[in-house]
Amino acid sequence: MCFFQGDPLSSRSPDPGRLGSLPARRERGFSLIEAIVAIAIIGSAIMISAALLNTLIISADHLRTQEQLLSEIESAVEMMRAGILPLKSGP
Repeated sequence: MCFFQGDPLSSRSPDPGRLGSLPARRERGFSLIEAIVAIAIIGSAIMISAALLNTLIISADHLRTQEQLLSEIESAVEMMRAGILPLKSGP
């Protein structure tokens, strides 16, 4: 059984009453699948952003600790240069 008459590449559409034709449907809003996919993408973006923010906070804390240690070392070197803190060699 052939659904099309004549050239299959013609611009004619099949009769709406024939088998195999799909009814025309108006698209209004979003489908459930589109909404679920959008929520999954947004959720993934939020989770990645939260993980990145957590990593940045940990790195900033580590950097702050290193800055404090460096400041203490610089103070000790300046005290040694001024002769306030004597140099010790060995244990």
